[in-house]
Amino acid sequence: MKQWLFMGGCDKRDLLLYTCKMMALGGSKVLLVDWTDGHSYRYLIKTGIEELAVTEYNGFDITWSTEDAELAEYNYCLYDIGTARESIDMQLVGEDRLVWVSTSDHCELGRSKEWLHNICKQYPQFHGREIQPVLIRALDAIRNHDYALDLLTELPLVWKEKMISIPWNEGNEEIRFSNEHTGMIRMKRITRAYKQALIELVRELTGWTRTEVRGVFRHAERRGA
Repeated sequence: MKQWLFMGGCDKRDLLLYTCKMMALGGSKVLLVDWTDGHSYRYLIKTGIEELAVTEYNGFDITWSTEDAELAEYNYCLYDIGTARESIDMQLVGEDRLVWVSTSDHCELGRSKEWLHNICKQYPQFHGREIQPVLIRALDAIRNHDYALDLLTELPLVWKEKMISIPWNEGNEEIRFSNEHTGMIRMKRITRAYKQALIELVRELTGWTRTEVRGVFRHAERRGA
């Protein structure tokens, strides 16, 4: 079982849901762990937090507590971790991956930096680990790339040089809202830039070839996702 930790204070639910959907359609058994501030995924599946043990959603499972899940049954476990969480009590191994997700908002970047600093201080196992930066709802990809990474270089992490950037687009936001209201995860109409970012992210995390990831995405589109 491989663990992917998506960390940061922004709302990154659509990125996690699309990634989980792709991995599930690719034949993997996937668990999404909701460690967001306030456990926001419970509102998507219309249940209370006390009822959200392990719930199937669009082909993968969601939970808010790993104590309720048999982790060994899954190929991938994706964590959506908000900055209100004060600890990350897990053991990382070689194939586990770290992902930092943010918008370009200055206050949000500052909170993420403080939170990552505290996590690295608590858990020396994070020191020296490679981390993939992802900028969502970006307005100027090149300028934001340099600005964001300059704030974070003092942390004891190895930042991948290429930041994956997803430009802001009104159409993507409309699709996100529609998916939330219908309880479906549909990706066919998201922008080409978002699709390319998802393909690049999954390729970086899995080690699959670009052709393999594109094949999974095409399969998702044929299935009406």
